[in-house]
Amino acid sequence: MKDINNIAILTTVNNFFLYKKTVAFFPKNIKLYVIDGSNGLFGLNSIKFMFKKLKKHKIKWLIMADEDVVFVNSENVFDIINKMEVDGTDVCGIRDGGMLSWRDKNPYIINPFFCILNLEKIYSIYSESEFLENQYVLDNEFKDDLSELKYGYDKKSIFEDYYCFFLWLRRKEMKFQFLNAYGGDFENDLETTTVIGSDKNILLYHTWYARTYGLNKYHTNRIDKVLEKGDPQIEFNNRKIIYFKNYCFSINKNFNKFYNRFINLFR
Repeated sequence: MKDINNIAILTTVNNFFLYKKTVAFFPKNIKLYVIDGSNGLFGLNSIKFMFKKLKKHKIKWLIMADEDVVFVNSENVFDIINKMEVDGTDVCGIRDGGMLSWRDKNPYIINPFFCILNLEKIYSIYSESEFLENQYVLDNEFKDDLSELKYGYDKKSIFEDYYCFFLWLRRKEMKFQFLNAYGGDFENDLETTTVIGSDKNILLYHTWYARTYGLNKYHTNRIDKVLEKGDPQIEFNNRKIIYFKNYCFSINKNFNKFYNRFINLFR
């Protein structure tokens, strides 16, 4: 990688107990950002908040990775970004449908548990109000070859609130690259997803159910087994992390709930 100073990784963290373990596996020598999601700020709200907070941070390539992502070959991320630059690709990640037996959502959309964005290019056209208007799917709008997908999917799904962001990027003719992924690498573990990198080797594992780590015995033991397979780079205490927190989010969320209930009383 010629210049890693313009690359950063951002995680919206609900479970800091887990993040302090998995961040050791994240790519080294790049900026680390955290959005505090412990107050319920995640999904679409996290994406909107992310664009507000990162605007002045001079990032070209942004890696989004959840706290339940365990990198096995973190250096391959830089190879993927190099290839994206050569190919003119703007967005890279895993389809949210058809890749896993139990994830049958929209195959045209990326699930941002791991995603790489050409943030610099997206900022050049960015409009929150515009992308929020894209939570819909048209018939036969996208021409992806889905013939190799092994499992079910729903081309019309708008299951996740953040779909509008990726649908907007597609409609803005941003170029997408989809990585391969599958499940079943771990015995008695149907949840963990294996993601394949550009070198055809395992890039990372996504364990899912981060919120349950340390609370649910089954998921805690399952995730611990995945952590044993990772490739630690730098321990948590030796990493410089920039934290963002939306202190008004919980207040606004609770106010909106109260307001909606109040209005419904008079309907």
